[in-house]
Amino acid sequence: MVRSGLGKQGPFERWYKLPTPHAARLSEAVYGLPEFYAAQIAQAKLVANPGCYATSVVLAVRPLTDAGWVAAGSTVVCDCKSGATGAGKELRRDLQFAELGENFKAYNLFSHRHTPEIIEHTGIPESQIIFSTHLLPLARGILSTIT
Repeated sequence: MVRSGLGKQGPFERWYKLPTPHAARLSEAVYGLPEFYAAQIAQAKLVANPGCYATSVVLAVRPLTDAGWVAAGSTVVCDCKSGATGAGKELRRDLQFAELGENFKAYNLFSHRHTPEIIEHTGIPESQIIFSTHLLPLARGILSTIT
């Protein structure tokens, strides 16, 4: 069964800066991306919800790694942008319209919480991924350019 590796105590706490929730059950979770794990999802009792950025990157990169089209040792650049609703639900000054309107900014460079999903489900090592995320001055939407 395909597991969601975020449940491991060390990586989850490192990336999410939170205690691992329901650690005893996380080893049962199947990564909820049906394009790659439909059969496992159909049999699962617990499905892990993929992150939006991770989904956009994994759907683009995984077919290339599966086909052997990403050269060993090469760097994959994932330049991702989303609207403000993709940045979370907590009330923060940097997400208010006065700060975000007519602005375009990178955030969580080299520390974004979806990085482990991308690493695990593309098979590309962390040292070969450049994953940058940006907020656009719009409510919704996502665009990932992968090179």
